[in-house]
Amino acid sequence: EPRYTFNGQIPNASNPTDFFKQMASNFLGFSYYINNKIFIGVDMPSDPVYLYVPSNVVGGVFNYQTTPYSQRVSICNVTWNDPNNNYQRVVETYSDPILFDKLGQTTANIDGIGITSQGQAHRLAKWYVYTSNYQTQTVTFNVGLDGVVILPGKVILISDPTIAGKRMEGRIANLSGTTCMIDSSFTIESGSSYSIQIIQNDGTIFESDITNSPGTYTSLSLSNSSTVGCDKGSIFIITETDLSPTEWMVFSVQSNDDLTYTISATNYDPSKYDYIEKNINLQPTNGSLYPNFIGSLVKNIRCSINPYSQGTNAPDTGQAYFYNP
Repeated sequence: EPRYTFNGQIPNASNPTDFFKQMASNFLGFSYYINNKIFIGVDMPSDPVYLYVPSNVVGGVFNYQTTPYSQRVSICNVTWNDPNNNYQRVVETYSDPILFDKLGQTTANIDGIGITSQGQAHRLAKWYVYTSNYQTQTVTFNVGLDGVVILPGKVILISDPTIAGKRMEGRIANLSGTTCMIDSSFTIESGSSYSIQIIQNDGTIFESDITNSPGTYTSLSLSNSSTVGCDKGSIFIITETDLSPTEWMVFSVQSNDDLTYTISATNYDPSKYDYIEKNINLQPTNGSLYPNFIGSLVKNIRCSINPYSQGTNAPDTGQAYFYNP
């Protein structure tokens, strides 16, 4: 079936912002308003599109928070419209046994707007349970005009030395061919492999393996020279075998009076989508006590007609008998 389908009615006039917010909730999305336009962001698999490090963040400071433990649930009930039951409202429940043992019976109830598929309702319930338990970190930081190139719904990489334990980022001093000069020395450890990501002039991310032998360098040798161009001062992040930048999904970009912008993001986990969409065993809903003959061939119909004797225009009555093969 399609991953997301909206089958519903909007019976009353409403504010456009509220309307798109309701519509977006159907496909794990959200709406936001920028420059007199409404945009849609979606919680979906995505590659990182920008890099943030202390040198392109105001004050070089990232502020981290964790969501309250009380917001984490082990059970989620999604109310949806069942087409096999005359589109009556029914409830699809998902419970994570591991989280149930950990949290007890903590429940969330969601209105599945425009959902007429049990599978879609089930995935929404799994999404909510996973998100409330495993996407619990938020980061907030301020940027200037040069850093406000990102929109909500996009995935970013952050290299924060206070989290990583050492500096893995900086700015490019010069890039020519496969030789990359960086703004400070970097040590290549024996037994580890390294790669570098750089913001190019067109805003995309260039990536290459680093081929230097163990030692300390300000000049890095790259395996890939197919960059579209990186100016002096371009941001870079280095990834080591056991040390990578953290991934985040932006959910808010707010302007401030001092011409800075506040970006807020939640931790991004690409394994989330396999959790939501795989290993699903749906239990069929049943809106009737009668057997379901839909889609099967009916045979051996027998009829008996009983003439109605009172009045010349009165209809006959009869009975029909059949059984499902």
